[in-house]
Amino acid sequence: MKFDKDKHKLIVGENNRLIYFLDILIIMCILMHFGAISLTNMMAVKEMPKEGVKMGLLEVNPLTAKVEGLKLHPEYKQIIFSILSRFGFYFISVGGYFYLRLTLQTRTDLYILCVLTGVMLMITGMDFFNNLGYLIGYKLYN
Repeated sequence: MKFDKDKHKLIVGENNRLIYFLDILIIMCILMHFGAISLTNMMAVKEMPKEGVKMGLLEVNPLTAKVEGLKLHPEYKQIIFSILSRFGFYFISVGGYFYLRLTLQTRTDLYILCVLTGVMLMITGMDFFNNLGYLIGYKLYN
């Protein structure tokens, strides 16, 4: 289907408030995604702490852990793959949103845009609030 600029201007002009609202929701999705990523982290513990050194949890990457003599979580490769696959999913989702947003021509395209935004908001919201609840619970009971 050939892109018709007049159809695009017409559908965007008729639904500009809805489209701006969807843009705000997408920005919220991106912020919640980065908030969820920043709330979750990988923890490492020193295997043999020096005398008088307090044992604690640190956030490190695998190379730093090897250099510093830290022991990584046994499933760190799965965790890294999970984070990378999540970034891939959001890259595709946000890219799909912007593609649909810039080539919007019909009511069906608008409905697809609304559904895509709703699904992304649901996924990122659940992830963010789940991590936030875990953090609040951890702070309350420790």
